[in-house]
Amino acid sequence: MGGRLVAVLHSRPTGPGTITRGRVGGVCAALGCDSFEIVNLYAAELPTSGSLDLATPSPAWEEGRREIERAVRGSDTKAVLLGYGVRSPAGPQRTQYQEQLHWLADLLTSSGHAPWTYGDRPSHPSRWQRIAHRHSPGSSVYDLAPELLQQHEGGSLRMGAGNVAIQPTGA
Repeated sequence: MGGRLVAVLHSRPTGPGTITRGRVGGVCAALGCDSFEIVNLYAAELPTSGSLDLATPSPAWEEGRREIERAVRGSDTKAVLLGYGVRSPAGPQRTQYQEQLHWLADLLTSSGHAPWTYGDRPSHPSRWQRIAHRHSPGSSVYDLAPELLQQHEGGSLRMGAGNVAIQPTGA
């Protein structure tokens, strides 16, 4: 074991994020990591990911990029887990969100990290119990982690809204 897991989520929580932090921490061992860090596409608090539909343009997108790049390029980063959710926002933030995902794909490719997801999509950790239950009723998120964690090579990750492949912009 060793190294750090970087979890890329949607936005900062308005509360302590106890369940989310617990679930991310709980899958560290399955990925061979001994610590974790959570960073967000949108580096500001939102009550729900759906709140982004109503948000005005924000510097939180650029701040998110800085935080993510620092974490992903860290010398002790062993794995990157995507858990930002499967729903693209509506309205004016949709384009910025999609640009953020393409930027993230470019960063992961250039840094040599093939991302992981819990299940086959970048579902938020708060949804992992549903995935676990569908797979094996009565089993825990943590017990099923070795089976349900999936690594995505070369732009194979598909994400919500129209099942759009998130690939590096040069792909």
